[in-house]
This record gives sequence, C-alpha cells and structure tokens, in this order.
Amino acid sequence: MRYLTKTDVVEVAGLTDKEVRTLCNIGVPSEGGEGHGNHRKFTVMMTVGFAVAAKLRQLDRRYTMDYTAKVVTAFGSLTERKLQKLFDEGRTHFVNYITGAGTPVLDRKKYDWIDVKGTYDEILAKIEEIEQRFSNFVGGRPRGLANKQSS
Repeated sequence: MRYLTKTDVVEVAGLTDKEVRTLCNIGVPSEGGEGHGNHRKFTVMMTVGFAVAAKLRQLDRRYTMDYTAKVVTAFGSLTERKLQKLFDEGRTHFVNYITGAGTPVLDRKKYDWIDVKGTYDEILAKIEEIEQRFSNFVGGRPRGLANKQSS
C-alpha cells in the first residue's frame, strides 16, 4: 500500500497545511509514521477524499470542517479496486452523500457534482511527479511520500 505524508497531501489535494491538520485533529484517521515530524501517513484513497473535500469547499465554503472530515474518512474507507469498479459502472461523480455505513455515493455526472474519476487521475499524476523527484533525490533525508522512507 502506498502512503503519503501530510506535506504530500497538501501538495496533491489542494488543501492548506492548516486545513489538513484541522481535519486530522477533528477525526480524520491517519497511519502512524516513523520518526519526529512524520507522524501522519495517508493512503491514496484518503488523499482522494482530501481532494474531493477541497473541491467541495471551493464550491461552497459553508461545508463545515466536520462534514469535510466525514468526506475524507468515507473515501478512505474505499479501496482503489472498489473505486475502479464504481468507475467501470459509470459512477464517476460524488453525489455529496455518505451512506449510513460511511461510504461515499457516486453516480453519473449531474449538476455540479465533483468528478471523482478526474480527481483520482489528477492525484495519480501528481503522485507520479513526486515519485520522479524522489527518484532523483541524493543525500539527506527525503521529506515526503511516506513509503519512500521505508523502502
């Protein structure tokens, strides 16, 4: 499983450092990282949730941070395989609804719903850019892509 640091999530998802910290403080789960200053790691699916949440907040700032945290957590509950299955069924846009089981509802494009497929593709491209930077990294300690520190 690939993990990203908070710094990576900020770069990839479009939220500020403060917003990510606030979301973590109000309940967005993270994996524990190793070492000082790297205590939060996030999956790709959680990063998708952060990006969808950022787009929701850009659409309408009335979305509370509590609701935003629920969106991040809901996307984090999915696997990439499950998300791809939804895409294959034509369900590519977030309906802005989370089921009682805590999973996000996706459907075909309507209204101003967030394009999760496009967001997912953007995130994968940005992660690849970060990985390219790390492949050229020499000396010191890398500060990002949590899985690079353990590989």
